[in-house]
Amino acid sequence: IIVIARRRKVLTVESNPALLRKSEDLRGLRAITLTRLGLKELPPFVQESAVTLRRLKIGYNHFSELPAGLKDLTSVEELDMSNNHLSNLSNGLLELPSCMRSLNLSGNMLSGLDLRSASHMKCLVSLNLSNNPKLGNLDHIPWRELRALEELNVDDTGLTSLPEGLSECPRLAIISAKNNKLVTIPERVLKASPVLH
Repeated sequence: IIVIARRRKVLTVESNPALLRKSEDLRGLRAITLTRLGLKELPPFVQESAVTLRRLKIGYNHFSELPAGLKDLTSVEELDMSNNHLSNLSNGLLELPSCMRSLNLSGNMLSGLDLRSASHMKCLVSLNLSNNPKLGNLDHIPWRELRALEELNVDDTGLTSLPEGLSECPRLAIISAKNNKLVTIPERVLKASPVLH
């Protein structure tokens, strides 16, 4: 499947890597979806839209780390890297654009996530870490730095407790924490009154 919508400046390529080689001039795209292509790195044409690109969906590929060149995509507001082979992003989050509003890292093999390096992500509204069963403890994340965060999905992440620091996210409205072995939910988190699933 390949879809190029010129007026909307959108490219979607799914399940057929050969179509990537046939792509024409793709500068100025606002949204790119490249799924089920076995990608381990970003195709060169993605960089051609570095200034205009707002949404990048590269789920269901073979990325084991954040792709090189991601830091050059300074306008990306939505990044979907779900269902790849990501395992540890301890330093790579510095590579993410500061205007990021939505980050989906669900369905990977994350065992380490250091968001201390992502405190520059002041615009992050939605964070999806679900289906990373080895992730475990998220207490080390400076939640107060993520002041715009409204929605957090930590379903099936091996949590036994929700991080107390979540109470310091003033806009946090929804926390989804299904399929965990939660023993405690800190009182401060409950008093902050997000909707808890």
